Amino acid sequence: MDLLSWIVTGMVVGALVNLIMPARIAVGYLGSIGISTLGAVIITFAISVAKLIPEGEFSLAGVAVAVAGALVAQVLLIAFRLIART
Repeated sequence: MDLLSWIVTGMVVGALVNLIMPARIAVGYLGSIGISTLGAVIITFAISVAKLIPEGEFSLAGVAVAVAGALVAQVLLIAFRLIART
């Protein structure tokens, strides 16, 4: 259940970021959702392995970390696009 919440959170954050600033991200709607989902799952998994959030159960801390991971992935994508453009 916890992994499912990470995936859904990443997808929601990716969709919201794409709606807020679609011109900055040139990977499209599904690409933005995919990057956010990947960031949310990787960061939240790493934090759960470090035993900083409960494993295997739904928690608001896990959702908060998933949101942070998705946002970090989006920021890295935007930074990469800006660097690649120059």
